[in-house]
Amino acid sequence: MRVLDHRYSRDLRRHDLALRMIRHEVRTSTIIAWTGLSKTRIRALYRSYIPEGVRAALRHRGPVPRSVQPLLRSKSLNGEAAGLAGVCFFLGVLPAKPLADAASELPSIAAGERLCYAFELYQQLVPNPQITLEQLVLLVIALAQHEEIALVHCNLCDGALLGSLVSQQRRVCPHCAFTIQGSQEIRGASPKPAEAGAEEEHGADPLEGFQKPLF
Repeated sequence: MRVLDHRYSRDLRRHDLALRMIRHEVRTSTIIAWTGLSKTRIRALYRSYIPEGVRAALRHRGPVPRSVQPLLRSKSLNGEAAGLAGVCFFLGVLPAKPLADAASELPSIAAGERLCYAFELYQQLVPNPQITLEQLVLLVIALAQHEEIALVHCNLCDGALLGSLVSQQRRVCPHCAFTIQGSQEIRGASPKPAEAGAEEEHGADPLEGFQKPLF
């Protein structure tokens, strides 16, 4: 009986995880990798639990995203991805040491449950997040592999951001980049006589007065 109970519990967790991923618009191939369910059983879940009018919106066809470069190039996505990576790190989604083949070693029911919890928690903390769960899956696998990208520190504020492991560019988080740009624009304008002294006094640190990022 105990063996049967264990199998039933594990099978129930597979179905619950698959449904969570379906509702987050994850592709079938990704659900298969993290739950171990067959394509036939996942289709049955769509038919049994997802209203017919909603299925088409939730099912994305075509190849799964393969590159994390869009997350690195976009300042807003980089900031979100770094925050999500930090949440995943604290919740134990990311392994303590790099994996040789993260795409096959990382996916599991337990890891998938933690991944969904991290994503859903982030959705509650951040209004209108841009990153999808499928993009987060790609990000977590890339971070666990630790060959292309890593969660690094900003050179100015020590906040977290996604950085390329092969690029030698200066690592500056979106917050610091925006602050520096605004400071340079202000300094480019001719200050009023009454403001000239204040600029010399307070212009040394463009980040002064701003709260540093959480991670």
